[in-house]
Amino acid sequence: MAKLPAQFRFITRIRFPEVYFLSVDNADPSPTFLARFHNNKPPVKARSAVKPRRFEVVDKVTEKEGILLSANTVRWITVSQAKVETGWHKDGRGGTFGTCLVEKQKSGWVVLYYAIRGVS
Repeated sequence: MAKLPAQFRFITRIRFPEVYFLSVDNADPSPTFLARFHNNKPPVKARSAVKPRRFEVVDKVTEKEGILLSANTVRWITVSQAKVETGWHKDGRGGTFGTCLVEKQKSGWVVLYYAIRGVS
C-alpha cells in the first residue's frame, strides 16, 4: 500500500481537474492513506465523495468536476518494485487504464513508467 501514493502523484501531474477522487481495490482508501494527500492542490478525496451521475465525476459537496483515480491489482516483482493496475476516469469521454511500475527509492515510492493499455 505504501507505493500507491507515488502512482497517484504521478498521474495527478498529467491531469488538471478541480478535485481528485481515489479508489483502491474498488473501495475508499483508508483515512491514513488519504491523509498523505492532505496538502494536495487540487484536493484529494475518497471515491465515496463522488456524486452519483451517469457519466460525470462530480464532488457531492462542491459540485466541482474531478477525476477518479483507481488502483486495483498490485503484483510484487521484488520487495522494492511492484506493478500496479491503475486507471483514471473523468467522464463518458475520457479515461485510461494501464500499468504503473513503481520502485521504492531513498525518497520513497517512485513511478518508473505508466503503460497505457486502453483508452475510453
